[in-house]
Amino acid sequence: MKFYNRFVALLTALVLTVTMFAGCANTASSDEVTEPSIATSDSEVISEVTEATTTEEVTTTELTTAEVTTTTEATTSPATTITTATVATTEETTAAYTVEDMSAVMYAKASVNVRSGPSTDYDRIGHLDEGEEVTVTGLASTGWYRISFEGGEGFVSNNYLVTEKPVTTTAATTTTATTATTTSVTTAATTAATTAATAASTSSDDIRDEELYTPNLSGATLSGTVTISASKEYQTIIGFGGMNYPTWGVELNASERETVFGNDEDELGFTILRIHIDGNKNNWSKEVATAKYAYDSGALVVASVWTAPESMMETFTNSSGEEAIRVKYSSYADFAEYLNDFVEYMSGKGVEIYALSFSNEPDWAEGWLAWTTDEIIDFIVNYSDVIDCKLMTPETYQYNKSMYNAILNNSAALSRIDIVATHLYGTALSNYKYSLFESKGTGKELWMTEIIEPSGTGGNQYDANDWEYAIGVAESVHNSLVKGNFQAYLWWYIKRFYGPLGEDGEITKRGYCMAQYSKFVRPGYVRVSATETPATGVSVSAYKDDGKLVIVVINDSNKKYAQTFDINGLGFDIGYIEAYTTDENVSLERTGNIAYDGDSFSYVLGTYSVTTFVISEY
Repeated sequence: MKFYNRFVALLTALVLTVTMFAGCANTASSDEVTEPSIATSDSEVISEVTEATTTEEVTTTELTTAEVTTTTEATTSPATTITTATVATTEETTAAYTVEDMSAVMYAKASVNVRSGPSTDYDRIGHLDEGEEVTVTGLASTGWYRISFEGGEGFVSNNYLVTEKPVTTTAATTTTATTATTTSVTTAATTAATTAATAASTSSDDIRDEELYTPNLSGATLSGTVTISASKEYQTIIGFGGMNYPTWGVELNASERETVFGNDEDELGFTILRIHIDGNKNNWSKEVATAKYAYDSGALVVASVWTAPESMMETFTNSSGEEAIRVKYSSYADFAEYLNDFVEYMSGKGVEIYALSFSNEPDWAEGWLAWTTDEIIDFIVNYSDVIDCKLMTPETYQYNKSMYNAILNNSAALSRIDIVATHLYGTALSNYKYSLFESKGTGKELWMTEIIEPSGTGGNQYDANDWEYAIGVAESVHNSLVKGNFQAYLWWYIKRFYGPLGEDGEITKRGYCMAQYSKFVRPGYVRVSATETPATGVSVSAYKDDGKLVIVVINDSNKKYAQTFDINGLGFDIGYIEAYTTDENVSLERTGNIAYDGDSFSYVLGTYSVTTFVISEY
């Protein structure tokens, strides 16, 4: 049935594609992936705007030449200059433009590029700072000013030179205070973050070559203002990722590994890979290829256990009267050595295991190892010291806090574990917050290591491209990070018909919803305070790093909202703002340099959409 549903979905998408292209050639179809654009438009852009009301409005989010009203047609290289002496005002004439001489003193109303000719087709030769005084010597027929620049001449868009010197604004530098819930990414994670692929946003020079985008808020429902307090910090983000399980026939090929762990266009930007430790050493080699690629890409590699070698296990009758399997008490020491053998094996293959969990879902144990809380404490305290990597707690199926409480309240066990890890299947939102961890887990990490969302069986809930359910993945990430203060978010199978990567190796809508976070909220970013629910159906979270602020907004409603953001305590001057949006019809569609006023900006949130704003320092 699932294959039939996928066939119908694809057929429907093809019909929609034809219809939408017939109606509007610039609109992406529901079956089309729109990649983040790295091309620049044909108009000059500034990196900082202090008077939003003076900017020219662009009426669409796609900054093409035809749609930007201030854009002139791209020019060709200048031909030989011809001087016409018979006119009162001398003109330079070229094959593509003319320049009328003039003389005036003007000022840059924001930081702006200076180019060798009067359009963005010409080389960038420098820039003007906000408020910088220049002598204007001519006006080109393209609408750009010719100026005296560094002993020669250059050209600047007329949109960004004014006759009165603007008043510059500087963001106040605020000393940040770390709250009780803040934890630190360890040295290993920080190293991985440093070597990980960089976020796929357009370079600052390219952005300053784009037309300023001023959203048209008319017709949208006014939402409550979102206040970002960048000085109020929460948890440090370690990363996003998922599971690869080749022993069960779910494996990534070479190109799919690049899609998952790369962070260029049309890549997911994952920074954590979860693998399994098989009970048969002969199967360990199957884990190497993808783990090695992920590790070499800068991702963290963690491992989980389902079963032990047969010689170390026994069957027993559990408290429910059902037959189950467990590690023999007499084999605890051998089992610990077995786990460390895997760590050493992977190290010999060039993969350093970041952390290991010795039990996957012991509270369910449907065909895999069962553990009682007392057995878990015993193994951690008396046997785990031989394992030469970070130690995770067992990963419960449903955030079983009775088990975690026992560990947190046992000083010997707490001293041995490094990561509290759980799954969230069927966990109520009211149970996401973990006060005991906040008080006793100082120096420990809090991970969500497995989820499928949604995980029901009705309708198209397992169709990863059904947008009605895909947007729920973004909400799952939001709730994990904001309600639960988790530092890592991992999906179940990376490649699956319900996963971030489809069976065909293409990123699904669920994958793009994860990418709204994973591509931009990179390891080491810190979550900061933000108005979480400014309107019904709208969820907001914010994250910062040196010179960056990332805001992720989910609008799971049928209303288009005019949303204003006020940012406090940012600690740097805003240079430019970009937006990336995924909805039913587009995937990570990029909107260029967005207008702002001081530390505030506004934007229109489309219905049923996820938008990530990337705010960068100049």
